[in-house]
Amino acid sequence: MWKPVVCYEGYYEVNEAGSVRIVGGVEIDQHLDDIGYWFVYLFKNDRRSPFLVRRLVARAFLGPCPWECKLCNKDNLVWNNHLNNLVYRRRVLCGSQ
Repeated sequence: MWKPVVCYEGYYEVNEAGSVRIVGGVEIDQHLDDIGYWFVYLFKNDRRSPFLVRRLVARAFLGPCPWECKLCNKDNLVWNNHLNNLVYRRRVLCGSQ
């Protein structure tokens, strides 16, 4: 299921597997940063901005992150951006099962 990217509604969509695409169109190339996180560049109003794919997935499907929490990967593999692997946890619990 594709959902709009928050703040980029009408421009981009993201799915639960971590793919990002232009609305109704082509998937966007993802890039790997030095730490192992996948990110994409999104364009709006002639500005290019980088976004971590995991945050786009979480925000679209889980809603905003509560202030006392942090986005964590259940399997501790930062490159696994599937929705069923993402969870908001209290900051002190992130990294633990």
